[in-house]
Amino acid sequence: PYIGFCGIGFPDKFKNTLAENGIELSGWHSYADHHPYTIQDLHLLLGEALEKKSRLITTEKDYVRLPDFQQKGMIDIVPVEIVFNSPEDLLSFICQKTASTSPAS
Repeated sequence: PYIGFCGIGFPDKFKNTLAENGIELSGWHSYADHHPYTIQDLHLLLGEALEKKSRLITTEKDYVRLPDFQQKGMIDIVPVEIVFNSPEDLLSFICQKTASTSPAS
């Protein structure tokens, strides 16, 4: 089994992708989008993985944001991409993201 973790915009989509592909999770952690992972985060995740006799699994995006540490080989990586089924979905996504980052008037 795996302990999944990610810091992406829609973490449940990643969790669902894992389940749809037969990945058994013994634990799950979602962080804020673009989470600045720390050594303490990794110690907690690795401790849980050892306790549950599991490996860690995360997205490519999250893996490259991890600080360097000796046990990085205990983490499996899943490539993730955004797919928009329609132009309306893309426009809605852009509007949502820009509205949340626009300065107040």
